[in-house]
Amino acid sequence: MLCEQRERESMKVLVISGGIPEEKSPLAGIFAFDQARALMEEGIEVIYFVVDLRSFRHKRKWGIKHFKKDGIQCGQISIPLGGLPLSVRCKAGARALETLFRSFPGFSPDIIHAHFHDVGYMAAHLAERFKIPLVITEHSSVLSTQEIKRAEKRYVIEAYRKADRVVAVSSALAANIKKHTGSDCSIVPNIVDTSLFQFSEERPRNECNIVTVGNLLPIKNQEFLLDAFQLFHKKYPHSHLSIVGDGVLRAQLQDRANFLGLEGDVSFLGQLSRQEISEVFQRCHLFAFTSVSETFGVACIEALASGLPVVTTDCGGPKDFIDDKNGIIVKGDTCNDFADALCRAYENYERYNRKEISGTIRTAFSPVEIAAQLTELYSLTIDKSKYLEKRK
Repeated sequence: MLCEQRERESMKVLVISGGIPEEKSPLAGIFAFDQARALMEEGIEVIYFVVDLRSFRHKRKWGIKHFKKDGIQCGQISIPLGGLPLSVRCKAGARALETLFRSFPGFSPDIIHAHFHDVGYMAAHLAERFKIPLVITEHSSVLSTQEIKRAEKRYVIEAYRKADRVVAVSSALAANIKKHTGSDCSIVPNIVDTSLFQFSEERPRNECNIVTVGNLLPIKNQEFLLDAFQLFHKKYPHSHLSIVGDGVLRAQLQDRANFLGLEGDVSFLGQLSRQEISEVFQRCHLFAFTSVSETFGVACIEALASGLPVVTTDCGGPKDFIDDKNGIIVKGDTCNDFADALCRAYENYERYNRKEISGTIRTAFSPVEIAAQLTELYSLTIDKSKYLEKRK
């Protein structure tokens, strides 16, 4: 055990993402940075790189900058390439990443961990040049679609081919990656912030507060939820729906709520911080999730960690952690089907052991647990890479 701890503490990991959480964009790179922070807290030396290729519209200082965030040494290179073809962004990003890497003389990572296939393609160039093992974690919903654009698929396959290991955040995403690219995946899920999302007995009585969280985009399917909630509300008029998130469909969804006669029964709360979302959860009874396709569903595990049973569409990622003990996966695809599931969850609300739901999720998706899974995966990848190098 002591040897394992020493090995872990001496490991150097370079994490690479396309973003980092900031005040203006709190969700940028959030899953990658969560993992980087968890690794650091377990004694691993981590440097976090950002390859920011967003367009001119995102105002920031171009070029390279070094800084620290939450105790992690970070490097960022910003080049405004947002509107250019993927081929240009990937190749220019690969060169930019090498330039950023060379601005950290003396840093020799044992492994590179890139997040998303486009960043993985850029990182593959770096890994190949400096002979460093490469892990790519995929989060992109692009891989959950029926078809991938030919231009993008080329870079996905090339990135995975050059990686020593490909990781998916759910078994559903792993199956889609296998179907589209032929690559086998390890599975390491996302992290739940156990310092924020916790069980509480406090809930308003004699009412039913339902909450959903997600960007207001077609893939999140909130109009479907409004239609289902109207049916639920007819049966339980003391109910209320809170919609957390913002996006291009906000005005359309507000109009839909008004058309359905739900003006006072639906609240649009906008984009909230994780702290604010955790506070909303403490006032709610059920979490509703109507996504068309989901690679993981981090909002679902945050709700479960807060003790909220989850009612979700059969959208992929949540199938790994939703069962009869903590919620319902709705197999039907009509508003009536979803409304009926909400009714069943509410009518059986007292049967859910909400404290147990919270505890199970907080253990399975804690920073400590995910850091342990990543560390084991890194060790296996490094050992395999050394073995293959000796065989050459």
